[in-house]
Amino acid sequence: MRRRLDADDQGADLANSLLEQELADVYAKASHGFLRGRRVPKRKD
Repeated sequence: MRRRLDADDQGADLANSLLEQELADVYAKASHGFLRGRRVPKRKD
């Protein structure tokens, strides 16, 4: 039972970290486009 719980926890952690990375990437792209397009158009980076 313990092993099964540990395996499930690892799977959940992996899924969560992948989801967090994906969300972070989406937010980064969205905020970058928003910042460049609307708030600070003169910025070059």
